[in-house]
Amino acid sequence: SYDAKLGKTVFMRKKEGKSDYRFFAEPDISPFTISDEWISSIAATMPPLPWALKEKFKAKYKLNNQDIHVLTDNKSTGIYFEKICAHTRHYKIAANWVMGPVKSYLNREKIDWEELPIGPKRIAALSDMVAKGVVSFSLASQQLFPKLLVAPGINPWELVKEGETQVEESAQLEVWVEAALKSYPAKVAAYQKGKKGLLGLFMGEIMKISGRRADPQKSKSLLEKRLAEAKPV
Repeated sequence: SYDAKLGKTVFMRKKEGKSDYRFFAEPDISPFTISDEWISSIAATMPPLPWALKEKFKAKYKLNNQDIHVLTDNKSTGIYFEKICAHTRHYKIAANWVMGPVKSYLNREKIDWEELPIGPKRIAALSDMVAKGVVSFSLASQQLFPKLLVAPGINPWELVKEGETQVEESAQLEVWVEAALKSYPAKVAAYQKGKKGLLGLFMGEIMKISGRRADPQKSKSLLEKRLAEAKPV
């Protein structure tokens, strides 16, 4: 206790047994035993805990720490991502979908994951398309994703059959590359004088002209080759 007159604490008494703490059996409650099986059955019904998700996302899905942090920041985000991974093995692309277009849509509409009209299986299909090179991530997010939001019951592969595919043919890509260069003749000259950062401008124009259907890697290769010529335009 504290002695105000002396200005110091003083010893009161010892507590040597359970009775000193008023610990005694409750006479109205019968003794019962909690089994390991019962604890396990309850644990099985609980959602995964953040630390468990982080370990799993790193060990099984091989994601980097930044992605793991974003995906486990919210319980619903982590659970939705897990559901996507049940239908695809392209985990990094699936993570990009969750952290990018999907999350942006939720924030824009101010809704929760439970209200997202597109199911995990559809996002998994989009991930597979990007991984197989059927469509670019840009094309899928700009063209296919909005269509699925309007009609979530549509199979993404059906949209591809309708023509929303990535173009890889050099002949068509060269047409788009040429059109992009003709749109910015002054920029072409500037690029040839050393402003290599303008490459992004030309790539953006190619994507715009092609409706984002141009294969990014092949387009970039053709673009660089064309710009290296003496008279590109």
